[in-house]
Amino acid sequence: MMPSVQLANKHQRLSSLLLLLPTAARAALSTTTSSSPTIINHLLHRPHLTHSYYALRHGQSLANVAQIISSDPQISTVQHGLSKVGQEQATIAGKSFAKQYLNDAASSSKNDDYKGVAIFSSDFTRARETATLFTQQLQQLHNQQIPIYTNDI
Repeated sequence: MMPSVQLANKHQRLSSLLLLLPTAARAALSTTTSSSPTIINHLLHRPHLTHSYYALRHGQSLANVAQIISSDPQISTVQHGLSKVGQEQATIAGKSFAKQYLNDAASSSKNDDYKGVAIFSSDFTRARETATLFTQQLQQLHNQQIPIYTNDI
Protein backbone atom coordinates (compact mmCIF):
# COMPACT_ATOMS: atom_id res chain seq x y z
CA MET A 1 0.00 0.00 0.00
CA MET A 2 1.33 3.45 -0.87
CA PRO A 3 1.80 5.94 1.98
CA SER A 4 -0.71 8.75 2.14
CA VAL A 5 0.67 12.14 1.08
CA GLN A 6 -1.19 15.40 1.55
CA LEU A 7 -0.90 17.62 -1.51
CA ALA A 8 -1.37 21.36 -1.50
CA ASN A 9 -4.29 21.70 -3.90
CA LYS A 10 -6.62 19.86 -6.26
CA HIS A 11 -4.43 20.58 -9.26
CA GLN A 12 -1.41 19.07 -7.56
CA ARG A 13 -3.42 15.98 -6.55
CA LEU A 14 -4.80 15.58 -10.08
CA SER A 15 -1.35 15.98 -11.62
CA SER A 16 0.00 13.32 -9.28
CA LEU A 17 -2.80 10.95 -10.23
CA LEU A 18 -2.10 11.47 -13.92
CA LEU A 19 1.52 10.47 -13.36
CA LEU A 20 0.33 7.09 -12.11
CA LEU A 21 -1.64 6.42 -15.28
CA PRO A 22 -0.20 4.45 -18.21
CA THR A 23 1.20 6.51 -21.07
CA ALA A 24 -1.87 5.93 -23.28
CA ALA A 25 -4.19 7.12 -20.53
CA ARG A 26 -2.05 10.21 -19.88
CA ALA A 27 -2.24 11.04 -23.58
CA ALA A 28 -6.04 10.78 -23.50
CA LEU A 29 -6.38 12.98 -20.42
CA SER A 30 -4.97 16.43 -19.80
CA THR A 31 -5.47 19.18 -17.27
CA THR A 32 -5.83 22.88 -17.73
CA THR A 33 -3.77 25.42 -15.83
CA SER A 34 -6.76 27.40 -14.59
CA SER A 35 -7.45 27.77 -10.87
CA SER A 36 -10.05 24.98 -11.05
CA PRO A 37 -8.51 22.19 -13.14
CA THR A 38 -10.74 20.09 -15.34
CA ILE A 39 -10.17 16.81 -17.09
CA ILE A 40 -10.59 16.82 -20.84
CA ASN A 41 -11.66 13.53 -22.38
CA HIS A 42 -10.10 13.46 -25.84
CA LEU A 43 -11.84 10.18 -26.61
CA LEU A 44 -15.22 11.94 -26.93
CA HIS A 45 -14.17 13.28 -30.34
CA ARG A 46 -13.83 9.78 -31.80
CA PRO A 47 -16.89 8.60 -33.77
CA HIS A 48 -16.73 5.20 -32.04
CA LEU A 49 -14.31 3.15 -30.04
CA THR A 50 -13.08 -0.03 -31.64
CA HIS A 51 -12.61 -2.34 -28.66
CA SER A 52 -15.15 -4.25 -26.65
CA TYR A 53 -14.40 -5.81 -23.29
CA TYR A 54 -16.29 -8.66 -21.68
CA ALA A 55 -15.85 -10.26 -18.28
CA LEU A 56 -16.69 -13.85 -17.48
CA ARG A 57 -16.70 -15.25 -13.97
CA HIS A 58 -15.49 -18.81 -13.54
CA GLY A 59 -18.03 -21.60 -13.54
CA GLN A 60 -19.08 -23.43 -10.39
CA SER A 61 -15.95 -24.74 -8.67
CA LEU A 62 -15.39 -27.66 -6.36
CA ALA A 63 -14.77 -25.09 -3.62
CA ASN A 64 -18.24 -23.62 -4.29
CA VAL A 65 -19.78 -27.08 -3.95
CA ALA A 66 -17.87 -27.70 -0.68
CA GLN A 67 -18.93 -24.22 0.52
CA ILE A 68 -15.38 -23.11 1.25
CA ILE A 69 -13.54 -19.95 0.28
CA SER A 70 -10.53 -20.83 -1.81
CA SER A 71 -8.39 -17.71 -2.19
CA ASP A 72 -4.90 -18.85 -1.22
CA PRO A 73 -2.84 -18.96 -4.44
CA GLN A 74 -0.72 -21.83 -3.10
CA ILE A 75 -3.87 -23.95 -2.92
CA SER A 76 -6.19 -22.47 -5.56
CA THR A 77 -3.66 -22.73 -8.39
CA VAL A 78 -3.48 -26.51 -7.97
CA GLN A 79 -6.86 -27.47 -6.43
CA HIS A 80 -10.52 -26.57 -6.64
CA GLY A 81 -11.11 -26.74 -10.36
CA LEU A 82 -14.54 -26.77 -11.94
CA SER A 83 -17.35 -29.12 -10.99
CA LYS A 84 -19.33 -30.85 -13.76
CA VAL A 85 -21.88 -28.03 -13.53
CA GLY A 86 -19.07 -25.46 -13.83
CA GLN A 87 -17.68 -27.22 -16.89
CA GLU A 88 -21.11 -27.09 -18.52
CA GLN A 89 -21.49 -23.40 -17.59
CA ALA A 90 -18.14 -22.54 -19.23
CA THR A 91 -19.04 -24.53 -22.35
CA ILE A 92 -22.43 -22.80 -22.66
CA ALA A 93 -20.79 -19.39 -22.16
CA GLY A 94 -18.30 -20.16 -24.95
CA LYS A 95 -21.05 -21.23 -27.35
CA SER A 96 -23.15 -18.19 -26.54
CA PHE A 97 -20.25 -15.76 -26.93
CA ALA A 98 -19.15 -17.32 -30.23
CA LYS A 99 -22.67 -17.02 -31.65
CA GLN A 100 -22.98 -13.39 -30.57
CA TYR A 101 -19.49 -12.53 -31.85
CA LEU A 102 -20.20 -13.98 -35.29
CA ASN A 103 -23.59 -12.22 -35.47
CA ASP A 104 -22.01 -8.89 -34.51
CA ALA A 105 -19.15 -9.37 -36.97
CA ALA A 106 -21.56 -10.24 -39.80
CA SER A 107 -23.74 -7.20 -39.16
CA SER A 108 -20.84 -4.77 -38.67
CA SER A 109 -20.38 -2.13 -41.33
CA LYS A 110 -16.64 -2.30 -40.75
CA ASN A 111 -15.31 -5.86 -40.74
CA ASP A 112 -11.94 -4.69 -39.45
CA ASP A 113 -13.66 -3.95 -36.10
CA TYR A 114 -13.68 -7.71 -35.50
CA LYS A 115 -10.07 -8.79 -35.64
CA GLY A 116 -10.11 -11.41 -32.94
CA VAL A 117 -10.52 -12.31 -29.33
CA ALA A 118 -7.98 -12.19 -26.50
CA ILE A 119 -8.76 -14.27 -23.42
CA PHE A 120 -6.98 -13.57 -20.15
CA SER A 121 -7.33 -15.60 -16.97
CA SER A 122 -5.94 -15.72 -13.48
CA ASP A 123 -3.81 -18.72 -12.62
CA PHE A 124 -6.41 -20.16 -10.24
CA THR A 125 -7.46 -23.61 -11.45
CA ARG A 126 -11.17 -22.71 -11.67
CA ALA A 127 -10.40 -19.66 -13.85
CA ARG A 128 -7.91 -21.48 -16.10
CA GLU A 129 -10.36 -24.34 -16.68
CA THR A 130 -13.17 -21.88 -17.46
CA ALA A 131 -10.96 -20.01 -19.96
CA THR A 132 -9.84 -23.27 -21.58
CA LEU A 133 -13.39 -24.59 -22.07
CA PHE A 134 -14.59 -21.18 -23.27
CA THR A 135 -11.74 -20.99 -25.82
CA GLN A 136 -12.33 -24.55 -27.02
CA GLN A 137 -15.89 -23.60 -27.96
CA LEU A 138 -14.67 -20.65 -30.01
CA GLN A 139 -12.14 -22.86 -31.81
CA GLN A 140 -14.13 -26.07 -32.31
CA LEU A 141 -17.58 -24.84 -33.16
CA HIS A 142 -16.64 -22.15 -35.61
CA ASN A 143 -13.80 -23.70 -37.61
CA GLN A 144 -11.29 -20.96 -36.86
CA GLN A 145 -13.68 -18.20 -38.01
CA ILE A 146 -12.92 -16.42 -34.74
CA PRO A 147 -9.25 -15.54 -34.52
CA ILE A 148 -7.91 -15.98 -31.00
CA TYR A 149 -4.94 -14.00 -29.72
CA THR A 150 -2.45 -16.52 -28.35
CA ASN A 151 0.76 -14.54 -27.92
CA ASP A 152 2.33 -14.16 -24.52
CA ILE A 153 2.04 -10.82 -22.80
